[in-house]
Amino acid sequence: MQDDDAKDKDPRDRRRSYRFPDSRRVYFRILRPLIGEGFTQNMSEDGCCILLSEELPLGTIIELLISEPEDDAKQYKILGKVVWQTNFLTGIEFLPAGTESAESA
Repeated sequence: MQDDDAKDKDPRDRRRSYRFPDSRRVYFRILRPLIGEGFTQNMSEDGCCILLSEELPLGTIIELLISEPEDDAKQYKILGKVVWQTNFLTGIEFLPAGTESAESA
């Protein structure tokens, strides 16, 4: 028997978890000197889609500082990997806690 979520899911969507509409300020650091800024378009427990001002190569490991919607001072640091990019919309897969960045390795 299918549950309601499985029945409504688009079969082309390969995400492991549901994405909800969301817009939060994101600061990111590509593990090199460049630092940029963008905004999330949606988020899930496994990743997010960010609108960036530049394209990033697939596989790039980045450090994200994601702020709370109503409080820019409250931020969460998350390590992620660029898994797709289309017209500056960038898919980020969150890496497990404890994953070492290239900078700390």
